[in-house]
Amino acid sequence: MIENLWRGVAIVYTSTGEGTAKKIGEWIRREKEIPAVEMPYSQSHLSSIWNCYDSILFVMALEGVVRTSCKLAKSKDTDPPVVAVDDLGRYVIPVLGGHWGANEITQEISSFLNAIPVITTASELFNKISVETIARKLIAKVENPEAIVKINSAILKGQEVCVDGFKFDGLNEGDSCHFIITTTEKDYPGKVVVRLSPSPLHIGIGSKKEVDVDLIERGVREVLSKLSIPLDRVSSISSIREEVSEVARRLNKRFMLYSKDEVNSFSNPCLTPQSEKLKEVGIKGVAEICALMSARENPRLVLRKLKIGNSATLAIATGGNT
Repeated sequence: MIENLWRGVAIVYTSTGEGTAKKIGEWIRREKEIPAVEMPYSQSHLSSIWNCYDSILFVMALEGVVRTSCKLAKSKDTDPPVVAVDDLGRYVIPVLGGHWGANEITQEISSFLNAIPVITTASELFNKISVETIARKLIAKVENPEAIVKINSAILKGQEVCVDGFKFDGLNEGDSCHFIITTTEKDYPGKVVVRLSPSPLHIGIGSKKEVDVDLIERGVREVLSKLSIPLDRVSSISSIREEVSEVARRLNKRFMLYSKDEVNSFSNPCLTPQSEKLKEVGIKGVAEICALMSARENPRLVLRKLKIGNSATLAIATGGNT
């Protein structure tokens, strides 16, 4: 699970929890190969962190985590999974977003720390799938979250639940069930339905002047395969290098070309900090910014930039447009 937190994990700690926080952060970077950033509670900008990472881990007293989370929480389908760990790493507790990943994160961190996981949601206690887990794995928005409880309850009781428009291990396909999770726009008279809207995905590519088209195409395919994202989910490929258009052509995707000025004028609080190399060449960033600009409406990163070989980078963003 943690390896799928592609925007990374923020680890916020008080002074007495610093050792545990750094221990967890080092493990995540080494074993899960995703970004993990440790920061003291007193110096953290929690309102920005809340929207910029795929999960927030607090190493501090549970009461403080609850009070902090209450100030920032808006909706369970948009808030990040929040997990609390005590200063000594003895207990790990999901606080928000249990079905959205916090329970699985809790289990993995507990295993690493040899700690006690405190999980209370029924789906996990009885080893059942949930609507939220399905939506997270599909990178999809739940259009009618008010129906989630009914579907999760049906799954928990062992009633038949179908998926329509996609496949998911352990659930029947089609529209024959009374309870349905769908990605289609079909009507299901008299049935209980949760509608999922898969988010459009936009790939941004950074590259050295000598663009290696074959390398980039191979890198795109490998990353999508690793993330279990089908190619038809990708709406566009973008870059500041016109040569990358050949990659888009080969993959039959729309290409969007941005100028250096457009990239440097773009602002988003969730961007990965500018590297020293980018500072030297006078550019704020490429892959993440191109992906976010292509996503346009309400853009957010899905995958922070990663290297493709030694000459290119790739990032993925989503937003409200197609």
